[in-house]
Amino acid sequence: AIPSHIDKKYLGTGPNITHFIPQPNTKDISKEVLDFCFLSCQVSGVLTLLDTMHKYQPKLLKKKKLKVHVAGASIYEMMGLIKWEYLLHRLPDVKELEYSFIGPDLEE
Repeated sequence: AIPSHIDKKYLGTGPNITHFIPQPNTKDISKEVLDFCFLSCQVSGVLTLLDTMHKYQPKLLKKKKLKVHVAGASIYEMMGLIKWEYLLHRLPDVKELEYSFIGPDLEE
């Protein structure tokens, strides 16, 4: 969780992130667990989209071309755009995929 401490006055920056966020005891956490945590955050949007298509619009799973509108998108969806390619890895029939990210905080 994000630390809840509030500085009474501006203290400047730190030498690295561990100045603000305590470093976990990595002796108890394997690289595989850390990778899983990172990757699950990265692909959760794509897998939610895939699951929704599977449940409510299964015919989309066999299309050759898809255009996906991500409504309510923010900078989070834009970070690491390569993650959205993962949908192609799960849908072998799709040859062309286009995304449109729409949100009040995004610029054209």
